[in-house]
Amino acid sequence: MPSSRPVSPTEQLVIMHRQEALIRATQSEPGERDLERYTHYINTSVPIHMLAPYSHQQMVNIMSRLPPEREGASKHLRTLRDDLTEEVKRDYYSSLRKSIGKTVGIYSGYKKSVCPVEIPALCNIESCYSAVYV
Repeated sequence: MPSSRPVSPTEQLVIMHRQEALIRATQSEPGERDLERYTHYINTSVPIHMLAPYSHQQMVNIMSRLPPEREGASKHLRTLRDDLTEEVKRDYYSSLRKSIGKTVGIYSGYKKSVCPVEIPALCNIESCYSAVYV
């Protein structure tokens, strides 16, 4: 297939399935201890003050999608908004930590010295595809 030709979504999935099959054939599944160490690494080894700061504009964009808060809004609705704010921040920092953990796992020199654990494949194509298109 010429590299200048656009690839259809179906062809992209075929290519991704092939790449995943090659990866599965060359790598072993992470053990329970590997998963434990990976989880410990992403939860404790990267302090929040070392991560990119959370953008206030992200929260403004998210809150703009919600209906405006009225004067007589119930305490329950305010609590839901506060919970949403905390969840978004928690997910943001968790995603950053996972990205760092995965990056550390890619580079074998770092992997052996900093985090000697196999990074688990968190999402394969089949599960992502079925979750989106089901």
